[in-house]
Amino acid sequence: MARTEPEQRDEPGSMPPPRAPAAAAAPFVFELEPARHLLRVTKRGFWDMATLAAFTDAFRTALRRMKLEGGCRYCLVDASAFAVQSADVMQGLQALVDSFAPNCPARMAGITGSKLGALQACHGLPHAHRRIFMTRQEAEAWLFADAGSSTTTAC
Repeated sequence: MARTEPEQRDEPGSMPPPRAPAAAAAPFVFELEPARHLLRVTKRGFWDMATLAAFTDAFRTALRRMKLEGGCRYCLVDASAFAVQSADVMQGLQALVDSFAPNCPARMAGITGSKLGALQACHGLPHAHRRIFMTRQEAEAWLFADAGSSTTTAC
């Protein structure tokens, strides 16, 4: 049942009561779909090195959990609300992905919200099994397509 506030009648010229600010969205979220061997990652906002460190720990935990559930073959990264990042953060993300190469999913598809974001992501993910897309539909189509039939090009 939806909660409603009691109706308040304001006097002419009075200000409405202040509302609590909306909670800020988490800078990253992991969703595991073991039945599909899929790890979904959502990244948002502008990160500092502390956020990157927290992401690194969470990514390791998610991959361990997926391994226990039968493995992770696919990873879909939604970075459509991820700001253009500092060089340090991008280098850290690249080092993270490279460090997990033997345990990383066979295919990683990224979704960016802008051409600039796509350029930054392509610079950081220059591998044949990682691709960047502008829409979720394109990313999922490539991600789950037969590996030999892909018509897209790597970054």
